Amino acid sequence: MARPRTKWQHALGLQIDWDAIEGLPETLGKNGVTSNYRYDLAPYTHELARSLSGGDALFTQPAMPIKCAGAPQKALYLTADTLRKRGVSANVAFYNQGGAMFGVPAYARALDKIIAGYGATPYFKHNLVAVDGKSQKATFETEDGRVTRSFDMLHVVPPQSAPDVIKNSPLTGEAG
Repeated sequence: MARPRTKWQHALGLQIDWDAIEGLPETLGKNGVTSNYRYDLAPYTHELARSLSGGDALFTQPAMPIKCAGAPQKALYLTADTLRKRGVSANVAFYNQGGAMFGVPAYARALDKIIAGYGATPYFKHNLVAVDGKSQKATFETEDGRVTRSFDMLHVVPPQSAPDVIKNSPLTGEAG
């Protein structure tokens, strides 16, 4: 028989920080900017993949922790597969804040092959900091400074953190 839950047996999970990327909240769901981290935008992601006729499709992954570390790549692979089936050639790029496709080296090596098989280009140590939806420009912070890339489709995985109730409490360390 299961023990009854108490108020102390609930997990808060991660908080999605949409506002941490300048200009993102204002352009989500239009101008080619989408995110499957908002359930209501998943159909827009699919619509963009089905209607893209070339150009640049950018996919991002912020610093860890994030909900489901594989999700940023899944959006890329599904889109790349849709483009392939439609016979559309596009520049597909994965902008990852980290230094590899995945944090576990054995998985990273396998994913290096998968992303190459889709003809997508990974860019590491690129952290999305701003989106200008009307101009279709994404700005990334890198070790060498800021770089801006044009896009026709931008799939954003937003930064995530401990909930504010935890971040603003004496329980947290310097990283929040």
